[in-house]
Amino acid sequence: MPDNSVKLVYYMGAGASANALPVAKDMPARMNGLADLIPADTAFRPSIHREQVEPICKDMRWLAKSAADRSVDVLARRYYLQKHSDDLLRLKKALSVFVLLEQAPKPADFRYGDFFAYLLGHDSAGKIAMPTDVRVISWNYDQQFQRAFAEFFHPDRDNRDVGEMLQVMPANTSQELQKSFYDDIFSICKLNGNAGVRLIDAKTASHMPDSYVNNDPKYDRQDAMTAATHFYEQIAHKRHKPELRFAWESDSRRDDAFERIKRFSPVDSVVVIGYSFPLFNRDLDRKILVDALKPKRVYVQVAGDDAAVTDRLVGLGIDRASIDVVHDQSQFHIPPTYSPTERMSRATRAQQEQTR
Repeated sequence: MPDNSVKLVYYMGAGASANALPVAKDMPARMNGLADLIPADTAFRPSIHREQVEPICKDMRWLAKSAADRSVDVLARRYYLQKHSDDLLRLKKALSVFVLLEQAPKPADFRYGDFFAYLLGHDSAGKIAMPTDVRVISWNYDQQFQRAFAEFFHPDRDNRDVGEMLQVMPANTSQELQKSFYDDIFSICKLNGNAGVRLIDAKTASHMPDSYVNNDPKYDRQDAMTAATHFYEQIAHKRHKPELRFAWESDSRRDDAFERIKRFSPVDSVVVIGYSFPLFNRDLDRKILVDALKPKRVYVQVAGDDAAVTDRLVGLGIDRASIDVVHDQSQFHIPPTYSPTERMSRATRAQQEQTR
């Protein structure tokens, strides 16, 4: 494929999942509510002992209190700079489990499903596949993309890992695992990692929530609670660690992810959805959008102050004349000039590689 074959990049923030997960200002109240609900709701813990859920509830209440006057991301940044590693680990555990449990009883934000309904097609083998000229870069650590994509699979016919099919690559993915990714098909680069768990001494990642997402988008509270308690127990025994790793944490693997992003350039359009360009991400945003992607046009689709977001984009180095504000929040914006082109799955790409 030619170097400029990526036509469309989505740049996602928390607002993209606002119909399924609380935004920053609402998160502490929801964490407290969930911590109160878990011990009492038998649907959340049908076969799980109370002592297994108590640490989870305690940590969620702690995080809700600690983040009452600032966002969880800002709090994490403070712990990182202060070298409070125990607090940062506790935050990651509580946040990962909160995101998992909060998603459990509800479907994905409907806009993700509409997004896939437009872009999906079939590859040469008749399998569901995305266009080869679209990519996603996300600051989110939820599983909304995976849950929505799984709705297009049939459990009796499809036995495929959703995260693998979408090429979901956390910025902390090992170099060994990165080798299994294809640059010339659709992928999702998650700058902050996943709200999941990965093996400490393994070459491949173990995406804990994905095991409940794979071919059943309606995994229930019992599934989620089982995963949550297992997550806590494995970390307590130091066999696993959170896959959530913020992009501003020092990590050479994050630099590897940026090198991969550079290969998208130059792109026709970037669509910014639900992202406000916070101050502490400014250097990374500039590195990605201005230095790497070099988009011809940028579409801004945010529910809040779009003028402020536009000003921040200009401050990064994006030409104001190239920015369009999208006011419709009912679906993820698809530029009017874009139409899906060739569609290819991992299976088709792997088959082609074998026949070369």
